[in-house]
Amino acid sequence: MIKVIVINGAGTSGKDTFIDLFSEVCDESCEGYSVYRFSSVDRVKYFATCMGWDGVKDNKGRRFLSDIKDAMTLYNDDPFNYMKEKVEEVKDITEDAFIFFHVREPSEIKKMVNRLGATSLLIERPSVNSDSFTNHADKNVKEFPYSYIVSNNGTLSDLKHRAELYFHYLISLGGD
Repeated sequence: MIKVIVINGAGTSGKDTFIDLFSEVCDESCEGYSVYRFSSVDRVKYFATCMGWDGVKDNKGRRFLSDIKDAMTLYNDDPFNYMKEKVEEVKDITEDAFIFFHVREPSEIKKMVNRLGATSLLIERPSVNSDSFTNHADKNVKEFPYSYIVSNNGTLSDLKHRAELYFHYLISLGGD
């Protein structure tokens, strides 16, 4: 089973930590399944670095990445095509995988759901205010009807338990 998951949440909400914990749950629960993670801005970051971005994800850096991604999407939909390529690469490697994609923009999440059959996941952290971000991609993380929402409002152990619940949810959905 290959399962594509679009994960989103405001910066520092715990998305990568959740994926790490999900990987642990997967290792403990289902031998043979792999967990992959990519971002819709992987190539965007490369080009941003070529144009002088220092790698800092402050408001200025996040805005820069957002603007470049918007331009690349308008020009040739490269961020989506990159993600589609990654799904095909994983399918060539294994038949059993969970592929997480970090995607911010509601229109891009919708594209992943509609064209790649992805399921959508929001990680919320009450202490993080997405209104403080200056670009539309970070500001609008809650503007999508996610199929699953995880509240990261407790301990690491609590978050691991939520990762386990999410794992079982995905297994119940089946795959392609």
